[in-house]
Amino acid sequence: MDKKIKYLQLIATFMISLVITIPVYSASVFADLDEINAKGSDGVDNYVKENDYVEFEATASISGDTEITPEQVWMGSKSEFDSCSIGATGYDCKLKYPTNGTLDWNLKAVPYTINLKDDDGNVVDTKSANLYVDNLPPEVTSFNIGPNLSGAGDFKLEYSIEDKACGDSSCSGKCSGINKLELYDNESYKKDIAIDTSDCTFTNESLQESSVFGDGEHTIYAKAYDMLGQISDIVSAKLTVDNTLPVVDSSSFKITGVNGLELDYASTNPVPVTVNIEITEDNLDNGNVIGNFTDINSNYHDLKATCGQTTDSITGCTWQIDLSVSDETAKEFVIEAKDSMGNTASAKMSKSFSVDSTGPVVTSIQTNKVKDNKSYAKLTGNNLTATFTETESGLDFDKVILYVDGVGVKATNCTEGWTCYWDGVDITSGGIVEASIKEDTTDLLGNKVDELFTVDVIVDTDKPKLLNLSVGSIGGSEEELLNYTKTGDKLQIVAILEDESVETAYVDLSSIIQDGNNIEADECTNTDGDNWMCVWQETPEIDISGYIENYIYFYFEDTAGNVEQQQEAITVYGLINEDIVNYWEHELECSPELIDRQTTPLINQKVFCHVKLNPLSGQIVTPLSVELSGCEGDTSALKEFDSFNDATGNKDSYIKLVLNKNTFNVDEINLECSLSIMSLVGDEITQVPEKENVSIKLEFYNMPLGELSEDVEKKIKDAIDDANGGVWKFVTGAKKMIFYAERLCQMLNVGYNIVAVYQLVTNLLGVAEDTNPYAKAIIYPERVGQCIGTESAKTAWDAKENIFDKFCKFVNCQHTFDTEGKYTGLIGKWQEGGDKLMGFAGGDFLETWTGKNTNSYMDPKSSMTVAILTACLPGIVYNLDKWRQIQCMYAHCLKEGVEQQGLPIVACEDQKSYAECKYVTGEIFKVIPFTAFFDYYVGMFKDMLSNPFKIIGAGAALGCANLCPAPTEKPHGLCMGVKIVSLIGQSMGDVTTMIDEGVFTIRDDYCEKLENLEESEGELG
Repeated sequence: MDKKIKYLQLIATFMISLVITIPVYSASVFADLDEINAKGSDGVDNYVKENDYVEFEATASISGDTEITPEQVWMGSKSEFDSCSIGATGYDCKLKYPTNGTLDWNLKAVPYTINLKDDDGNVVDTKSANLYVDNLPPEVTSFNIGPNLSGAGDFKLEYSIEDKACGDSSCSGKCSGINKLELYDNESYKKDIAIDTSDCTFTNESLQESSVFGDGEHTIYAKAYDMLGQISDIVSAKLTVDNTLPVVDSSSFKITGVNGLELDYASTNPVPVTVNIEITEDNLDNGNVIGNFTDINSNYHDLKATCGQTTDSITGCTWQIDLSVSDETAKEFVIEAKDSMGNTASAKMSKSFSVDSTGPVVTSIQTNKVKDNKSYAKLTGNNLTATFTETESGLDFDKVILYVDGVGVKATNCTEGWTCYWDGVDITSGGIVEASIKEDTTDLLGNKVDELFTVDVIVDTDKPKLLNLSVGSIGGSEEELLNYTKTGDKLQIVAILEDESVETAYVDLSSIIQDGNNIEADECTNTDGDNWMCVWQETPEIDISGYIENYIYFYFEDTAGNVEQQQEAITVYGLINEDIVNYWEHELECSPELIDRQTTPLINQKVFCHVKLNPLSGQIVTPLSVELSGCEGDTSALKEFDSFNDATGNKDSYIKLVLNKNTFNVDEINLECSLSIMSLVGDEITQVPEKENVSIKLEFYNMPLGELSEDVEKKIKDAIDDANGGVWKFVTGAKKMIFYAERLCQMLNVGYNIVAVYQLVTNLLGVAEDTNPYAKAIIYPERVGQCIGTESAKTAWDAKENIFDKFCKFVNCQHTFDTEGKYTGLIGKWQEGGDKLMGFAGGDFLETWTGKNTNSYMDPKSSMTVAILTACLPGIVYNLDKWRQIQCMYAHCLKEGVEQQGLPIVACEDQKSYAECKYVTGEIFKVIPFTAFFDYYVGMFKDMLSNPFKIIGAGAALGCANLCPAPTEKPHGLCMGVKIVSLIGQSMGDVTTMIDEGVFTIRDDYCEKLENLEESEGELG
């Protein structure tokens, strides 16, 4: 029961709700906003300008509602429409916003909504849309006129336009639409092309009349409008209008043969010719130039021409046809031309031809090298010519053939007249060859030459041979300098050649002379047989200034044209263009310094003055010529004067003075001589000579007041006193004692060597006895007797050796060499100090390296320093004597050379300085162990080369050392024989040396010569 009641209640509630909602539902179902839109001041639906007002429109209807009022139509929920009026499909309602004026809109899509209400204020319909703000003008994206040449017809216009509303993404693909395209020019042309589309892009092409334009070039401008009246940027295109006909120039019409010359002749033989015409037209259609030549050949109709490029509005067109005529009747030719716009013009021409039936006549053939009416040629590169008689049509250049040694060659070119040329013709063989023209040479109409024409050509295969070439400077505006060519000089050239015939020679001097190329020789003469001499007597002056190091080029040509080329290196020096130059100073030394007055009445005394030139600056300066310009002063005393040794580059010149035979009672003669010097400074030569004045004083001796000046006499006396005074007498005595002691020790050494030889012979016999038992009976008694005698002699010599050992070691400074390394006594301490000093200077290093003490290769007699360091008293005496000898030599030179022979003192002083440097101060370096070590072994090597016995002895000592423990062996016997020969040789060398030098004779020295000179003067005095 309860469930039934609840069910009935639910149904009643549903029915009540249904009754209440039916009126509302019915109103919404029959209510409608049929159309809405918005437009700005330009009336374009849904588009306004950036600054504009908007009119919203809506068509509304509600079923059962007989009148729609503005209060029922709302813009959103705030603004009701301004008015509503009955329309065809409902009420048309409008709203202007803003009511007065305009509004600046945001540049994007603006959404809007319109609501429709019933009389009870219920919204019964809603519609929404977008309003777009269009602030962008359209753009003409392409604008073309084609073709750009136009005749009387139309030209085609192609264009594309694009429009956009705004730049915001909400405006993408939206625009107000394209209204029109406006065309105009700078004159009177103006035209609008209506487009009126809502599309945002528009592309089209259309034909436009060209008749409104005159001939010439025109600029057509265009701009597009959108639906809001916004205008695009202006674009333009060129239009050229051509309504002018081409001009066929009848005066340019001609018919030419294969050589390009106009034909006035023809024959019945078909001949290839070219028809030529010129057409005046800037825009000629080259494919539509037509020729009709049916008067020549019925097949020659509508022939297309070949036209070239147009230059200055003129185009040349040609036709290749074959020409043949049988009479001289005028022939007609019609030519039609069309330009690219279809403008067509034509012209008719006529031409008469003379009939030619005869061929050309050859009158000559020759090379370009003709001598004595003979043609010469070489193997390559020959030039030939041939002349013809041809009075009618003219030669066919392509059919003028020259045969040289059987090979046909086409002419290089021919000239009217008629002469034909062949350039660069090669010939395969030497000797005499034929050059000919045959019947295959024709005129332009095919008429052949009347007969064969042949000449002989002499072919020379060898070019001139250059035997000698001499290029020398002969001066010019400047004085000649031997072996030097300079700016302003001229050249003299001589060339010696060998050839049958030298035609010409020329030289290219353009590297040193402006306009100096191809200077021909003055003459080329035949000297003998095939020998020729070409001479350039003098060339133009060298006018390219400055230092030049380059080449000049020679060309020698024989009659056949064979050319020998030669390049010659040349150096041209520039000029120092200064009036006064000064690059030199000089030193003067005359010999003799003093002239013996006693000789001058008897002979023409000669004086030679050495002038040494020294550069003043740091530049590299070379004297090119040094000449004696003259001498002034006491020249009456001279018979003559001259200079010599003035060769190029020589800085040592000599002035030779020859005195008159006369008695000179004066002390001196003064002269001032001038040297004229041309110099090379770097790469330039002085243009004017430098004047170097040399002052010369000639002095005499044997004056009444004395033969020599007092200072010279004093110098001689002092030198003699220095050589003979003080300790020097003791030194000479000590030297003699040491000499005799050395001789005694040398003789003792020879005696000891003889005993050693006997001992070796005895040992050698013992070896032979043991080796050959059959000889023992003979050898044994002899060996025993000899051995007893030898041992006795050896014992005696050993005793003598003990007696003289210390004596000879002292004489030879051997006592300074302590083989045990121990020093005793004063001399020992002295030696020890010297040994330490030499060891510090490098001796210790050499001793470690060689195993020998420093003293073993030092010679105390060759160096005072070594003698002092090793306490060698004989060495000290020996070196002191060397010093005295130098003093004596100097005094002897002054006494004999200066006082008696008139030598200059400086000669003696130079000699003394050299001797002191070599034998005294220079030998201090021998104390250096490295120097002494080198000198010792070099001296040993020299002795071995000069004395072969020493080589034998050294080899025996080295090779036999290991054989001594076995005396009975055969090799040992051989070694002992070698030793015997060595000892005999050494002894013979020592004895020979003593005999040659004088056993106990001391050689003469300068001190003895000085004493003898003084004694002889004393005897004379």
